Amino acid sequence: MQTETESVQAIVQHGINLLARAKEDKDLLGIALIYLHSGVESYLRSQLEEELKQFEEREQKRPSWPNLIDFWEEKQTLNPSSRATLLEYNALRNSVAHAKIHDISRPRVQRYADFVQKFTGVQVVTKQPWHHSPLAWLIPIATLFLVVIASAWAISAFSLTEPLPSPPPTITPGSPAIQPVSLDQPAVANPPELVPIDLPNTVQKIRILAQTDVRTGPGMEHEAITLAPGNAQYTVLETAVDGRWYKVPLEPDLTGWIDAASAAPIAP
Repeated sequence: MQTETESVQAIVQHGINLLARAKEDKDLLGIALIYLHSGVESYLRSQLEEELKQFEEREQKRPSWPNLIDFWEEKQTLNPSSRATLLEYNALRNSVAHAKIHDISRPRVQRYADFVQKFTGVQVVTKQPWHHSPLAWLIPIATLFLVVIASAWAISAFSLTEPLPSPPPTITPGSPAIQPVSLDQPAVANPPELVPIDLPNTVQKIRILAQTDVRTGPGMEHEAITLAPGNAQYTVLETAVDGRWYKVPLEPDLTGWIDAASAAPIAP
């Protein structure tokens, strides 16, 4: 089982990975922001476990995001700039999650990613495509060089091993006729069937960040069939190809799809 630190690191790492491949895709940038913000929230809740427990027993409700920041200021030092950053990106995260008008950009999310790593003390590795590497220009040259070498070796090997032409066969009276070979005849009569491989879902369980619709399919164009309450937890049966929707069980014979922007993964 993962520790709290490993859980926070996994969530932040997933956000950083999404940011690395998002480019200027505002939808992916929004999902990356939600994961980064979820990492901060998980970090605060793990550090303020006792304070939050007392608050919930006293107030009979779950503490809000401003409550988390107030508790953190009482326990740790929080400068005005960091407080303003947390509140700013919490508002942006809510706008993204609830599909409201917002101003999100790659530099803005990148600034928050840097802040999150510094604030939580979690250092993750950004997975960049190979063509972003400083030595990426060497790859085409090396590939061309290997192709030339391989071609030269193949030509020399063919010239050295090519057998001399054999004399034509002698046909004597009474010899059986040579049957022509059909070029259309398949080499294998019964080729083996390809068995599909089921790849496991990246996310196995999720927590709903705020009340959201559950739809009949992976997309806003599908009908909403019910509501998933905030903080509810679901087992993920399937993840959409683009990673933006989760299929979850609702009843024994009913399933639905939840927008990944409205949920956070739960570490196993």
